[in-house]
Amino acid sequence: MYKLILILLLSSNSYSQTHPPINWNDKELKWHSYEEGIEKIKSTGKPGMLIIYADWCPTCKEYSTLFSNKPVVQNLEGLILIRTNKDTSPSVSKNYSFDGEYVPRTFALNSKGKIITKFYSDKAKYTYFIPSGSPEFLIEFSKLIKKFGE
Repeated sequence: MYKLILILLLSSNSYSQTHPPINWNDKELKWHSYEEGIEKIKSTGKPGMLIIYADWCPTCKEYSTLFSNKPVVQNLEGLILIRTNKDTSPSVSKNYSFDGEYVPRTFALNSKGKIITKFYSDKAKYTYFIPSGSPEFLIEFSKLIKKFGE
């Protein structure tokens, strides 16, 4: 039994380490690391969006395709975009694990780098999850960040 558990742990760990990185449309969007992005938010006074993801996550991969959608790309203009891999930045993920460490999680950040809490329900399960099949939802979310983020 212990051998089976060890094999499963080792295989899932190696899978996450060898899985190719997700395409978040780096050609059209300027993504920042967590530290760099928070500093940029504070220095420019612009609001931002933080995404915590994992390369092994199929939902994250599907979600990332929204960031190649032209209207989404256009509506993200003016926001500081931050993405952090849960596996390579576990402390950041843990600091933003208010309702669990599921992925992907998307946070609206104000011009001071703090979460815009009025966007979220305290009672919702998976509060920081944005559906991957809805570019319209992400567009409206980005508009709200701009409106209330300063």
